[in-house]
Amino acid sequence: MLIFGEAGSDVIADHSTDLAYLIDPTVDPYLAWNVPGARPDDRGYSVFVLPSPAELESGHPATEKAAGDFFDKMGRLF
Repeated sequence: MLIFGEAGSDVIADHSTDLAYLIDPTVDPYLAWNVPGARPDDRGYSVFVLPSPAELESGHPATEKAAGDFFDKMGRLF
């Protein structure tokens, strides 16, 4: 789109409300109906609740597992 009466980079504008071509390939593999073995109540997203520093210091195995799961997932994402 050309915007008359503007100067420089404001003259040419690119605007689109259709972002499906960018979002769909990123999100689709994680949707519940595309994940093998997903439960019927699975919505395709995960929520991590990280333990507090005090909980981590306690050394409880479940707390250490929760922290380990988080760092494992982040390592695979990034």
